[in-house]
Amino acid sequence: MSESARDPYVGINQHISQRASNEQRPTYTIGRILSLDPIKIRADGIDLEKEDLRVAESLYPNFHERPGGMTPDEDIGIRTRLPEAHFPCSCGLGVGIAIRPEEYVTGATKLSVDDEVLLMRSNDGQTYYLIDRMVAL
Repeated sequence: MSESARDPYVGINQHISQRASNEQRPTYTIGRILSLDPIKIRADGIDLEKEDLRVAESLYPNFHERPGGMTPDEDIGIRTRLPEAHFPCSCGLGVGIAIRPEEYVTGATKLSVDDEVLLMRSNDGQTYYLIDRMVAL
């Protein structure tokens, strides 16, 4: 006698478990950029557009209107302060201390068509969060 014939709930539990596993999709997915203007990314078999996406701050400059034809790595992006630093150095004149003054740098990840990107899906599957660009080692 089979297990399901002895216990009618075994079959029901298996059926529910199988349906639930088919419904559960991974939270993260890899997408491919099809277009940057307008933004279009293919992931999970669908094309995601601006309304479907939220982006990390480091990627935002790719979608920001740049004044005067600036590129994403020119003065738009995440601004970071590099504190003043003192370095021991030696040269033909002797040993001393070099000082790098405090400065601010701006950085952003530049995206291109055909780049693979890491996306995180919202619980309702309606919004995707663009986390970062993926690279091969």
